[in-house]
Amino acid sequence: MIKITHRELRRLIREEIGHNFKTKDNDPYQYYETSSDIQVNMYPTDKGFSVEIDVPEDSSLSTHTRTFPTEAECNLYARNYVDYARKILSQRKR
Repeated sequence: MIKITHRELRRLIREEIGHNFKTKDNDPYQYYETSSDIQVNMYPTDKGFSVEIDVPEDSSLSTHTRTFPTEAECNLYARNYVDYARKILSQRKR
């Protein structure tokens, strides 16, 4: 068991509280939110989370609605698909 004085404990707690208040943005942008050429629509449903990805530049890259059990899986799919679509679009521009 670690012994710590009351003063040290208070100092540690203040330090941690200070870290939380000094952080400017605890909710950073998702990878797919930085893209202006690909629209990602994600929303909760009764079965989990759904996502639709629209690529106006090439409608064949757009996806139908996909539903995932968790938000994390939905985010992962969106991030991976946007990365895939960006690669395809950038290869065509060459």
